[in-house]
Amino acid sequence: SRPMFGTYVDMSSDGEYLAVGLSGLIDIGKSGAYVLHWNGTSNEYEFENGQIESTDTFENGANVENGYFNIPVSIDSTGHTLIVGNSNYRQGDYYGRVSVYQKNHSNGVWIRSESILGQTSGTSGERFGSDVYVADNGTKFLVYSSSLLYMSNNKLTSFDLVGENEWKVSSILGASMDGSTSADLERYVSTQYGGQLSVASYVVA
Repeated sequence: SRPMFGTYVDMSSDGEYLAVGLSGLIDIGKSGAYVLHWNGTSNEYEFENGQIESTDTFENGANVENGYFNIPVSIDSTGHTLIVGNSNYRQGDYYGRVSVYQKNHSNGVWIRSESILGQTSGTSGERFGSDVYVADNGTKFLVYSSSLLYMSNNKLTSFDLVGENEWKVSSILGASMDGSTSADLERYVSTQYGGQLSVASYVVA
């Protein structure tokens, strides 16, 4: 089927911004995610400007006509920072991409400020960006990587904002590890995501 609207949804804390991620068969040249803003006058959500994560996810000559995509999204509490996952993205030997989008307040357009590629597939079958979660203040986010080959290769990677549009890995939590490399990751998951803690506990089981 063609892209399915609303497969993934997230909302700012005040409900003014709604992020929507799509999934389905690649529709060339189309957006894979959208941000909508609440219009109090018309009492409805309106689409904001800017193409977010084109569904043309394969960039090394793969047959995009028959490819599928999944675009999970997570937006911060103010609605100004959007994290977008794309586990089917491929560039050379790299699988999966996570992008950070910021709203340009001068023209209201969402633009990609950072793009982070997953590791090479190798024997792990990693799909970086299978799911994403951003902290309320937009200064930290988690990326869930699933594996097509071994469940033991599933992992969570935590990124911290360390400068203007500069992100650094702070923690990695995986099934093959004894536990988190940083207690901060455990606190972050439990305090920021509540019900999503099941994702972390599943990975380390």
